[in-house]
Amino acid sequence: VLPLVQSVLDGYNATVFAYGQSGSGKTHTMTGNTEKPDGMMPHALNGIFAGIKNLESPQKSYRIKVQYLELYNGKARDLIANGKPQTLEIKNFHVVGTENPEVANPADCMKLFHEGTAKRVTASTGLHEHSSRSHA
Repeated sequence: VLPLVQSVLDGYNATVFAYGQSGSGKTHTMTGNTEKPDGMMPHALNGIFAGIKNLESPQKSYRIKVQYLELYNGKARDLIANGKPQTLEIKNFHVVGTENPEVANPADCMKLFHEGTAKRVTASTGLHEHSSRSHA
């Protein structure tokens, strides 16, 4: 994930995307666990904010905005929008109508992440009844 962090610090957009079978560990890979948040997201967030701290000067300032989308059964939903998540339009690999709140530190990001996680589609599957989507 560190090459993506460097790309973001160089001015490019980046996305970290997890795809796989139910119960394969996507959520754990992205977030780690509550005792030790050592997943890709905490590492990336800490790297971005540490990098910005090193780059800031009186002539430079930075603004960080985030998105948290769920792609489920071919539909996109904004998980940090106020209220119940609405299905959004996907146009040329861009999801139209997302909210992009500004954040000041990794804790702000993780707060939005936890709020959004509570809005994810949850359904037990026959494949893995203990996956992160089978309980809330």
